[in-house]
Amino acid sequence: MKIAALVTAIAAAGAGILGQPPNTVRGRVLTMDGGAVANARVAVLTNTIGAPVTLTDDDGRFLLTVLSVTPGLRITVSKTGFARTELPAQTDRDVEVRLERGAVISGRVTDEFGDGVQNARVSVENPAAVAGQRPLRNGGTDDRGEYRIGGLAPGEYRVSVSANGDPVTVRDGNGTAIYPQTIRLYYADSKTPDGAERLSLGAGEERGRVDFVVPGSRSLAPSLVMPIFPLGHPPTAPDGSTATGVIRGQVVTPDQRSVPRAQLRLGAAADVRAMLMIRADADGRFEFSSLPKDQYTIVAGKVGYTQSPPRLVALGDGELQDRVTILLRPWGSVAGVIKDDRGDPLQGAAVQLLRVQVEAGRRRLVPANLASALTDDLGRYRVHDVPPGRFVITASVSGVTSAELPGYARAFYPGTPNAAQAQFVAVGESQDVPGIDLALTRTRTARVSGTIVDSSGVPNAGGNVALLPQQSATSVTYIGAGARIDPDGQFEFTNVAPGQYVVRASRGRLGRWREGEFGTIPVSVNGADVTGLRLQTSAGSSIQGRFTFDPPDPSKRPAQSRVELSPIPVDADLSPPQAAIAEIHDDWTFEMRGINGPRRLELIRVPEDWSLREIRVNGVDATDRVIALGRENQSLTDVEVILSNRVSELTVTADTRDGAARASHVVVFSTDRGRRYPRSRFMRARAAQPDGSFRITGLPFGTYYVAALAGLPDEGEDGWQDPGFLENLSRSAQTVTIREGEKQAVKVQLPER
Repeated sequence: MKIAALVTAIAAAGAGILGQPPNTVRGRVLTMDGGAVANARVAVLTNTIGAPVTLTDDDGRFLLTVLSVTPGLRITVSKTGFARTELPAQTDRDVEVRLERGAVISGRVTDEFGDGVQNARVSVENPAAVAGQRPLRNGGTDDRGEYRIGGLAPGEYRVSVSANGDPVTVRDGNGTAIYPQTIRLYYADSKTPDGAERLSLGAGEERGRVDFVVPGSRSLAPSLVMPIFPLGHPPTAPDGSTATGVIRGQVVTPDQRSVPRAQLRLGAAADVRAMLMIRADADGRFEFSSLPKDQYTIVAGKVGYTQSPPRLVALGDGELQDRVTILLRPWGSVAGVIKDDRGDPLQGAAVQLLRVQVEAGRRRLVPANLASALTDDLGRYRVHDVPPGRFVITASVSGVTSAELPGYARAFYPGTPNAAQAQFVAVGESQDVPGIDLALTRTRTARVSGTIVDSSGVPNAGGNVALLPQQSATSVTYIGAGARIDPDGQFEFTNVAPGQYVVRASRGRLGRWREGEFGTIPVSVNGADVTGLRLQTSAGSSIQGRFTFDPPDPSKRPAQSRVELSPIPVDADLSPPQAAIAEIHDDWTFEMRGINGPRRLELIRVPEDWSLREIRVNGVDATDRVIALGRENQSLTDVEVILSNRVSELTVTADTRDGAARASHVVVFSTDRGRRYPRSRFMRARAAQPDGSFRITGLPFGTYYVAALAGLPDEGEDGWQDPGFLENLSRSAQTVTIREGEKQAVKVQLPER
């Protein structure tokens, strides 16, 4: 037989040195009974950037290329539902890996009243572990106090939980404060690891009801728990009065169901340091006693419920108020299962809820202000504390905190990689929405990596690095991915789907008027790895100037604390998310430093009897103009901000048709589309005053549309600034011309729904 044929035959058999390409590890992953394991993750066990990783094919086979095979190099193999295994990397022969079914430990963490403990940390450890040694696996409890930790190898384990216990009261020269403390318990009911019960688990065994009861008032609602909570002192009676007043009541839901063991906090108007905290009983009833005459504020909260609005109670001397009702509204939830393209569950997938928001004049899907949830070994997830609204559900397996599975792109419910094809999921008040399942699909993904260096050219891992879709791209999502960063400044994003992105590095603000070093670099991903990027941050430009006034009379100037000037970003891809606010000195000079990207200088806060007349840079009118900043030679040293007390005033009243809702807001915006940019001073939205009218001051000279609305769009703080929304409003809006110092009144019609 010829040599070439011999090599081919050996390669086809999958064995032998002659058929093995150099620096590759190849083999097959099987179950203990010999079945092929598809989509198993095989990776080089290393902490370095660019570690090779691959998935097995339908026959369980894999081929992993490594830069070099050094002594001690190991690979790790994992798959949802199986115990993770490690073995030496070998290039001289095929590697056969046998995976055992993973064992599971599950249970519930409650307080002494039986209420679930949310966000408790459950750890599974080797029984021989010493203090400071990292647990083998960690998990967290959901809003019901439930947890599930899977993928454990057969063996013995001890389980512990860490949760907030009774606060510790500390009294010192600065007063009295409550500090939260952490309680750690070992199963079953031991405070020390030596007393922990050893759990012996076999392959695939599930050990349930590994429950914990955490003593103390650890179920405090987030609204009532602070890192340092000033306790102050109980309300004291002034001279000549008594402290015998009583406030009684009940905490209930909107449908009048009692909320047991809610926490309540009472504060006194006469003494802001006077404060009491109590817990309601099993029927939601509460009582504050021994109170002097005063105005009191009561706030209630409980995990799984919205915080109540402050309830004001006026209490006379020795008075009894016994019918005080506090409303708490339960949050909703969304739950489901995440699977791969073969229908197998995916563990460690991150599930997020997205909402529509207008950013930089565009409608985007952005993360809702909710914690993401990770799937368990059954692929199950539960996102809790969800307010009413319409959401898009998305899942991914790539990120700093999740296990990376190469080739799986982000998916959107009901199972599409295209956000534009996603379906909204409606969550009503206090509604649990189950069955929101979706499958992730395989696609060609890439790795994006490089090095971040500071303004002096030195590699630096300080700050954060994020990968974001370009604002100018057609993507409807704006979901950032965090990077893995090494101490030498190397960064890496894995599993990046095709698209147009920007890598953004920020050192963070150095103060109210100083933005930190910042830099961006655009990246186009089409399925091939993008490596070797060099992202250098810039120290930015400085802005210095002065405020002048018309009239110049110093006695009529506004208070400096009520004036704020900021360089508003024009392109979010080229600027950090938080802009500086000018430091205004006693002589009305100001400065800002570390400014990067194109900006508009905007007066974002000013008293109603003053308005911006003009901004001049080096004597040239720069009002509302875009200014390029970022380099030291782009710094501005002669900026004059001119304020005038000749302020325009527009009063709007809205006619209401019979039976129609009253107008809650009015929107005023320029007829010139070029002036409808985000945060423009030529656009205003105002809520109704107590008499139902609307008052807008300080609008610059120009012609405007005025429209009354029954409510603003529920698309973020700036949702009403959506260009399409404003264009629709202009068709039925009234037109008015506003001049400097002029007062006008206009009557508009609330449009029919």
